Amino acid sequence: MRVGDKIICINGDFHTEVAKFFQSLPVKDKEYIVRAVRPMAAEGGILLEEVKNAPIFFNLYQGKLEPAFHPNRFRMAEPIKSLERVEEDKLELA
Repeated sequence: MRVGDKIICINGDFHTEVAKFFQSLPVKDKEYIVRAVRPMAAEGGILLEEVKNAPIFFNLYQGKLEPAFHPNRFRMAEPIKSLERVEEDKLELA
């Protein structure tokens, strides 16, 4: 998943202990746009344009970050490739 991709939430079930860290959560079957992608090893995951939350403290990071959502909660929406991505794909195939 990349910034700007349209994705659909396939798992909107959050344990109450996890949900308390979020003011807003994605809803199953709703479409979203990827705002940022952080590496999973560093308190990472997917941030969404339509869902914004206040930063919280992460021990591993020793600082505050907006909590992100695990990519496995989403699937790609029907792809509509931009001209730039079509050109990137052509280069990868060559």
